[in-house]
Amino acid sequence: MLDGASVEAIFNFYVTDSRGMDLATYKQMDYDSLELEGLWDPEPQYDTNHQDFIDAFELADTDSDGLLCRDEAQMWFMVADDDMDAFWDYYVTNQEKMNENQAVWAFNDYTYEEGFFYVMKEYTMECDEFHEILFMGDVDRDGKMNLQELADVFDCECGCCGDVCQECEALMSHYDTDGDGMLCHQDMLTAVNDMRFERGYFDPDNQDDDDDDFDEDAWKADLHEVIETNSQRILDIVQQLQDANF
Repeated sequence: MLDGASVEAIFNFYVTDSRGMDLATYKQMDYDSLELEGLWDPEPQYDTNHQDFIDAFELADTDSDGLLCRDEAQMWFMVADDDMDAFWDYYVTNQEKMNENQAVWAFNDYTYEEGFFYVMKEYTMECDEFHEILFMGDVDRDGKMNLQELADVFDCECGCCGDVCQECEALMSHYDTDGDGMLCHQDMLTAVNDMRFERGYFDPDNQDDDDDDFDEDAWKADLHEVIETNSQRILDIVQQLQDANF
């Protein structure tokens, strides 16, 4: 049962005809309620006629010329000095001032942390993106990830051939907290976030540059030969110069 305020909000949003809600409008409202759009959209986009945007723009436009200079925009969106050029290029390009259409674009991005203001956040157990990873990865639906499932999730080279590579085994060993040879959901959450933020096992600074074919003795011998050859060339050139002077 909707309360009075909810009913009024629905009618104000959907009903534009004094005769009330027709069938097409009701279907649109029903669709929006199921798909979380329209009145039910958790992140409704502002336009230049929205009062919240109008109030914010007027407050930022300190000289009341209907446009925003760099300083006015920077103050409104709290952009750091070092990031201001990138911000301006993103929303304004080659113009000297920001107009209302560009400002409302930035305002929506600023409000919902999108576009220039996007900040990658940690996945949680509750977020849809992580649930999708679990659903797609946990093929046998046992609530854990085995080595083969792990290979598919993290796109290891062995993922498509059925074999398990050393990378998968190292990955499993790093995140398998209880040592059962499987990753529980919490282990997976840690691994996925580490991959996204290049931490832990995925930290480039922690990656070993293993090369089983490297022969240190042969490398030293080659280096010694190069030094000897170049030294002899230098001596020959010096001798030629000395002979020319006499």
